[in-house]
Amino acid sequence: MIVAFDFDNTLTREDARGRFVGWRLRGLNRLRRHALTGDLVLIVTARQDIEEDRRLSAEGRRWLAGYPLVHASVDRFRLPVEGIVFTDRKLKGPTLAELEVALLYDDLPEQRASAIEHGITAVDLS
Repeated sequence: MIVAFDFDNTLTREDARGRFVGWRLRGLNRLRRHALTGDLVLIVTARQDIEEDRRLSAEGRRWLAGYPLVHASVDRFRLPVEGIVFTDRKLKGPTLAELEVALLYDDLPEQRASAIEHGITAVDLS
């Protein structure tokens, strides 16, 4: 099964103003559990500019404007993900369907609804 995890406020924790305040261990552990049971795990985020995230992470940076870089975080925590996809602020449903994702973990109702509209099970871990 292909499983996708959102990054912000699913693998991370944010306060009411949307600022990073820490890591969501429940999300990180669930991701690892899926990989251990043989699922193919992806991170699918609505963030923009995957190339900048990749470049800054490769340069050894871990943060940008107070938020953790996705690639750097995957490396830092040795997350067993097979791919990272940025949707550039678009709803994830079409991308998830194209990737043949069966299950999405995401905190945003509109992203879960978009997934469900495309036949994908969607869960909120928060």
